[in-house]
Amino acid sequence: MAIVTGASRGLGRAMAVALAEAGADVAVAARSKPDLEETAGQVEALGRRALVAPTDVSQFAAVEALVAETVQNLGRLDIVVNNSGVARVAPLADLDPRDWQRVIDTNLTGVFNGCRAAAPHLIGQKSGKVINLASVLAVAGLP
Repeated sequence: MAIVTGASRGLGRAMAVALAEAGADVAVAARSKPDLEETAGQVEALGRRALVAPTDVSQFAAVEALVAETVQNLGRLDIVVNNSGVARVAPLADLDPRDWQRVIDTNLTGVFNGCRAAAPHLIGQKSGKVINLASVLAVAGLP
């Protein structure tokens, strides 16, 4: 059983579908419920169960609830893919500090929240995988 954050489109959707193709039931999480329902439909079309979980990963309580709901509805938790991310591309002098804070809250704090919320379950069952993704901008910035 897996959780994929940022599963409403793009890489997150592709990873959720790939996990379903490999035999996993998948909790799909992101802020946009309509897009999550589309991802869930693709997972279910492969004969796997999908849990639609609108989640703000910047809020620990929300991620903790996501993990609990996944375990309750899918039976266990084996894989967590922390894929949520936002970008605000602008010259530093023009970047609003509130926009920067949203990037940090989602891209950094969201990963921490996913790891922290899943840790008790994964440690307790003595197995599991956590996959944390970062932007290509982690290795090559924009001018």
